[in-house]
Amino acid sequence: EAAPLAPCIKLVLEAKREQRQREQAEKDADERSRIEKAEKRIEENKHAVRKLKKVTLLVPEAQD
Repeated sequence: EAAPLAPCIKLVLEAKREQRQREQAEKDADERSRIEKAEKRIEENKHAVRKLKKVTLLVPEAQD
C-alpha cells in the first residue's frame, strides 16, 4: 500500500530546509573567517606602521 503523501512531502521539505541551514552556517563560518583574517592583517599593518614611524624618528636626517 502506498504511503500517504503529506508525511513524505513534509520529510522532504524538512530535509531541504536542514540542508539550506547547514549551507548557510558554512557560508557564515567562511565569512567570519575571512573577516577575522582581514582584521588580523589590519592590526599587523597598524603595528608595522607604528614601528616604521618609530624607526623613522630615530634615524637622524642626512646633513647636506
